[in-house]
Amino acid sequence: MYIYLFKNDSVRTSQAEIRGALTEMYNQIILYGNTIVLSYNQVTDSRAFLSGIYNDDSYEAIMNLIRHGKIKMNRYFSAKTPSEYMQNAIGRYLNDSNPDSFQFSGLPIELMQSQMEESKKQLAEVAEALRCSDPWLLMKKSQACAAEGNEKEAKRYRMFEHYVQMILLFSMKEDAYIAEKNPEEMGRTNRSLLDFLLLLLNYFETEDCGFTALSAKIDWNRTN
Repeated sequence: MYIYLFKNDSVRTSQAEIRGALTEMYNQIILYGNTIVLSYNQVTDSRAFLSGIYNDDSYEAIMNLIRHGKIKMNRYFSAKTPSEYMQNAIGRYLNDSNPDSFQFSGLPIELMQSQMEESKKQLAEVAEALRCSDPWLLMKKSQACAAEGNEKEAKRYRMFEHYVQMILLFSMKEDAYIAEKNPEEMGRTNRSLLDFLLLLLNYFETEDCGFTALSAKIDWNRTN
């Protein structure tokens, strides 16, 4: 069974929420045998999901769950792959006059104003690694920082490398996505909110009910 977990949403950033999301992922996959389905936003910017990717002890385990189809994605209609999705997001961030309009809460970058230029440089490096499908660019940077004795930056670039490896795995894996549904099947046929309300009312109206779908449509037309 496919399971979508709202606990993995990028707005859930507290330690308690992250632990809760990881516990629920474990329970759904290991205990119940379900498949977790993530959105593009969750894959690229969820602190809960990415905390497992960044951790050296859990990284390979999560990558194997992706390889074996226990973690899948729901395809985002405006981007073919999460790599394209992320490159577009970084491009907008780097070219926007108001960088605060885009947040990367799941990436190991500094969002303080004093660190903004360095963060932009690091995001550009991540985008380049994605564009070239070459995460080793980031691993080399990590090794260079380690050689200089800068363990903090070495760890940051190792996390970037893990991140890019994961994004590329999802992007290149043929069966990484759940089957796409026809827009007609999904009810995405340019219906208005009123159309959906009328469908709902049709289920509940009775012969002696004063407020029916027909009366609702008449009242709507009168006021609009």
